[in-house]
Amino acid sequence: MPSQATAQQTAECLDALNHGLSCHPSSYSTQAIYFNAKRYRSRADCLTAAYSVRLPLEICR
Repeated sequence: MPSQATAQQTAECLDALNHGLSCHPSSYSTQAIYFNAKRYRSRADCLTAAYSVRLPLEICR
C-alpha cells in the first residue's frame, strides 16, 4: 500500500498533467510563440488571449 506522501505526490502529478504542466518540478520546457498585442481591439481581449496561452499579462501594456 502506498504511503500517504506517495499518494499525495501522485495526486499532485495527475493534477499538473491535467493542466498541461510537468509533474516534475525540477524540469521545464519552453516553446516560442508569436504574440502581437496590437492585434486585439481592446486591452481586455489582449489580456484574455495572453492569459489563455499562459503569457505574462504585462505583454498587453
